[in-house]
Amino acid sequence: MRSRYNNGLLPIILLIGFMITAVAATALLLTDFTKPSAYNLLFLLPVCFIAVSFLFWRLYFKIPSNLGITIILLLIFTRLVLTPLMLYLGGYKADIMMGLDNNVTPAILLICYETFVVYLALYMEVQKEESKDSISVSELVLRDPKRKYTYLFVIVVICLMLLLCYSVAPQFMLAYRTIFQIGSENFTAFEDSQINDMYATSFLIKFALVTGQYIFRVALLIIPGYFVISLSKFKFKLWRKILSLAICFVPCLFISGTIARSLIYTMTLLIARNYAFKNSQQDKWLTRIIVNGAIMIIAWWTIIGGVDYRDLGATFNSYFSGVNIVSGVFNLPRDISLRIRYFLNDFIGTVPYGTTIFTINYESIGTFFGSNNYTRGQIVPTISMGYYIFGPFLAPVYSFIFAKVAYRIGYKLDHQHFSNPFQCTRLVLTVFYFSLGIVMYNINITMTNLFTLLLPMYLLEVLAYGRYRYDNGRNALGEPDENSF
Repeated sequence: MRSRYNNGLLPIILLIGFMITAVAATALLLTDFTKPSAYNLLFLLPVCFIAVSFLFWRLYFKIPSNLGITIILLLIFTRLVLTPLMLYLGGYKADIMMGLDNNVTPAILLICYETFVVYLALYMEVQKEESKDSISVSELVLRDPKRKYTYLFVIVVICLMLLLCYSVAPQFMLAYRTIFQIGSENFTAFEDSQINDMYATSFLIKFALVTGQYIFRVALLIIPGYFVISLSKFKFKLWRKILSLAICFVPCLFISGTIARSLIYTMTLLIARNYAFKNSQQDKWLTRIIVNGAIMIIAWWTIIGGVDYRDLGATFNSYFSGVNIVSGVFNLPRDISLRIRYFLNDFIGTVPYGTTIFTINYESIGTFFGSNNYTRGQIVPTISMGYYIFGPFLAPVYSFIFAKVAYRIGYKLDHQHFSNPFQCTRLVLTVFYFSLGIVMYNINITMTNLFTLLLPMYLLEVLAYGRYRYDNGRNALGEPDENSF
């Protein structure tokens, strides 16, 4: 079966660009004789990237057709090549200084080990996919359900529930501001927990606040997603493409304290739109105009405003779980009871309403990690959590699972046509969260999004469209699928 994408020369160009950058980073790090001794082996990260890229070079030929592999490889390149470069340019400024001389080297080796395991997991999926395709695989096509307009009914119910929550506790909307309101004095907004502490004066108000927060996160993706994909069915081309493109940026009008969420939502809608419009040539040009315009604005802002490379290096290290942050795991006490406790706490903290309505008392590993490393608000990297809980050999177990899930969902996206906006946006968002779970997020954040966002989206999808199964060319209704072969 063929992918709908024609990858062409893109993977080759991308791989060559990655290799040149990685070689340059290696040379700079090796010839920097003024760096702190703790970072003597930092050059191993770009060297590791070069090695696994040559060893698993076939993975790059799945870019961009498989969304999961595309995001994961870009993130790993950023982590292993660009982040060490930023540390070099920033004078190796970092957030964690405790035990630096002893902890950075094992952190480098741990990241290299995780990278190899992630590439291996992806390669195993590629092998499985090619074996399947060589036999014959029917292309999955999801058609509109016979229960017409049930999806509209679901959307109306979501809106009514939001209005009900707003009538009881309108304060949950204080967590949001538009992209135009983000400035030096208004860069951060209230977190949901802060709003709950300030305004939850009764159980009813607290329940409305928390429920409104949950529902709004789902609505902010499902409702724009419905209109974006629905517009792909109209006959008039230009206006629907421009309008659908504008709708993709609706999340930028509702930016919470977690700024990345709006960015992820916007990217999810843009990619879902791409699938719905079947990646037409005109649509590619519209997307390129938007992307190039955004790059020019960022470049202009950077040149005019100037860049503090010390802060930039620390920021890259923090957000892309660089060696300095990973090294913090070696400062944690290794008591077995603590490891079991925080393993359980990672999952207890993902229970919807658990820490808000039911007030389950637990300390997150983030708080534990911060108190032992004298940092605050730092996301504990997935590989650090895996090492702390399971030990060195099984440390990449979460990353291995996340890579497989992201790749499989990416495969499904690449081989399925979409008329169901609920499913399309859910699958794209799933790829994002599981891919980010390897480098930028962790098991706690990924599972929280799974249970409070992705699972509710799936339940709404089943309610609106029903479940479709494909078996020997027949769907769940027992009807022949004319698109199977």
